[in-house]
Amino acid sequence: MHKDLIKPLTGLRWIAALFVYLSHTVGDNNLPASLLKFTENGYNGVTIFFVLSAFILTVNYHERLDLRSTFNFLTARAARILPIYYTVLIFVLLQTKLRDGSIPIWSWKHLLLIQVWYTDLNISMGLNGPAWSVGVEVVFYFLFPILIFLFAGLLKNRKTSAVLTLAGVCLIAFFYFQFRNGPSDVWDSNSTHRWLYRSPLTRIGDFVYGIGLAGLYLSTRKTVKVQKLWSVFAYMALMSIVFMMYFTTPRTAISWDLQYAVPAGILILGLAMDQTSFLSRLLSTKVFVQLGEISFTFYLIHKVLPFDNYLKNTSVFAISYYLMNMAILCAISYSLHQFVEKPSRRFLNSRFR
Repeated sequence: MHKDLIKPLTGLRWIAALFVYLSHTVGDNNLPASLLKFTENGYNGVTIFFVLSAFILTVNYHERLDLRSTFNFLTARAARILPIYYTVLIFVLLQTKLRDGSIPIWSWKHLLLIQVWYTDLNISMGLNGPAWSVGVEVVFYFLFPILIFLFAGLLKNRKTSAVLTLAGVCLIAFFYFQFRNGPSDVWDSNSTHRWLYRSPLTRIGDFVYGIGLAGLYLSTRKTVKVQKLWSVFAYMALMSIVFMMYFTTPRTAISWDLQYAVPAGILILGLAMDQTSFLSRLLSTKVFVQLGEISFTFYLIHKVLPFDNYLKNTSVFAISYYLMNMAILCAISYSLHQFVEKPSRRFLNSRFR
């Protein structure tokens, strides 16, 4: 393992979580149409998460893993996500029991993190909707040692890393063309939402793409010229994401992954390549890094707390109430991060690694 802390990418995790939060808490018809379209497209934060996850993992574990290092890798990932995942799940189950008098018979699927494999939306995104993506991440974690075994040699060379990056994009595009004509109704078992957004199988393209991008980062000499060039690419990628969120129709087949995956990857690589740009320095500030650290907890709890955090209009009172609720969520997320997530991670790593 080669620990490489790329601070602007930690800050980017908060931006991705914020996008998802906006997509879940802003959507009333009383709001301006442009704002509605921007926030509804916020689900692209999940795509950013997936590509970013593959990138960071590869930067830190880019050499072939033997059995011992594979065990340590899987233990580290379990220690990272499982304590807070199960803490939130227990809270949701208790909440459901108190409200309904019973818990769903299929809750065990959430305990095993296999809910994402089920076509029924009530199961795959039930209890705590955003938690489905953790199931996808778990699949990635088990595949990662195999992919690194296959690709480690390619990651040492810029040209072969570029080929791997392109292969990831082609894989995402392949799945898009395979399933783009599916039903748009998210409740349909063959919908584009099921196959292009929440299926671990089709999201493998995001992961391969992120691994290839990490190879480009590792194999490229960071000269001043290269840094400045990638800084420009990062700004262009960010502007294209914001533009598409404002002006393109949400919930289309291409927007579930392909439309945002490509610029998301360029943004990630650009921020990593030039960590001296204004954008990188902004995302590397203590505030953004701390928000990035709590982003996973924020993401998991933002739909399960028993208070209304929905933006209903653009009045001063409504916006103030909305921001206050977001601040409360951040405070709770910080507390859970400090007193549940971090101590549990230290304990598990010390006992099992």
